[in-house]
Amino acid sequence: LADDVPDIQYDAMAIQYYSSSKGNPVNYVDKAGFHTEFDDELHALSQVEELIDRGQAHIHNLYTFRCVSRAIPSVASEELSDKEKEAINLRTFQVLAPCVKKLVDVIAFSQEAVKMFTDKVLALARDVMKTVVPEGYYDALVKVIDLLQKIDNLKDIKSSLKQDFFTYRRALGQSEDVLKESAEYDFVKLKAEEKEIFNFVSIFFCNNYSTAISMSNHMRMCASRISAI
Repeated sequence: LADDVPDIQYDAMAIQYYSSSKGNPVNYVDKAGFHTEFDDELHALSQVEELIDRGQAHIHNLYTFRCVSRAIPSVASEELSDKEKEAINLRTFQVLAPCVKKLVDVIAFSQEAVKMFTDKVLALARDVMKTVVPEGYYDALVKVIDLLQKIDNLKDIKSSLKQDFFTYRRALGQSEDVLKESAEYDFVKLKAEEKEIFNFVSIFFCNNYSTAISMSNHMRMCASRISAI
């Protein structure tokens, strides 16, 4: 166009649509005002999408996880006194405790996701005669499977998870005398939690364990429950 001709055409504007709870600021609770036939599915969809959002945060934590125990000095040196070794073990326990907490949160989330997925599939199977199910609901369930597979792969790739956990456990065992005398820690509760965490994490790190196997076992339970309906 010539310089003296006005431009009357608007700039192109992008239109975005979100069919998720992120795009719905009230998390689908407004469905009660419309009384559609998809009320139950919308409620389930909001739960699954909230689960997916939390799962993404766990994936990011696992992906960016770096080994902490490698930077911790060894206490095997004969040059260190017993008191210095105790101090290093105590600090090792304190430094690695938040890392272990993240790991436990990931495992708890995986179990929660498997249970929710199987419960939702069971609900769909129970309502198999229903004519229409929103496609977005199926998409969300598929995303849960993808999410769990990513967590499974990262768990197998990140050897530093095991190293940090077992270093934490060894430091805790070698700091028993200090922790018993410390008013900051409840040693009996700490040991009980450590045993529970060890059982929890050992299964997660087992070579024969995967969220796919866990989900398969839950699905078999679902199948037996469905056949009994």
